[in-house]
Amino acid sequence: MSARLLLLPALLALTSCDPFARRGTFNVDYAPSANLSAEAADPVDLLHGRGADTSDAVTAAAAVDRARTDKVKSLPMDSGFSTSGSGGGGGGGGS
Repeated sequence: MSARLLLLPALLALTSCDPFARRGTFNVDYAPSANLSAEAADPVDLLHGRGADTSDAVTAAAAVDRARTDKVKSLPMDSGFSTSGSGGGGGGGGS
């Protein structure tokens, strides 16, 4: 019990040593949230999502069910996507 009483004044003394309370350090002022709201086409979408008119919950649930039971369907071969690595890369030009 006495150790806890000795620890309490030490903890209270450390509250004045908060590194974020010092002048010139990072301070949360909600600027990132304000920037995100300004960039959003409809800021209400940040509060709650908007469903697609063409979404099919039955199809989505079936896909999740197949993933859980390890019966995932493979992609069709004519999908136009390649699973082999991509070649080439860009190079920066220096002058």
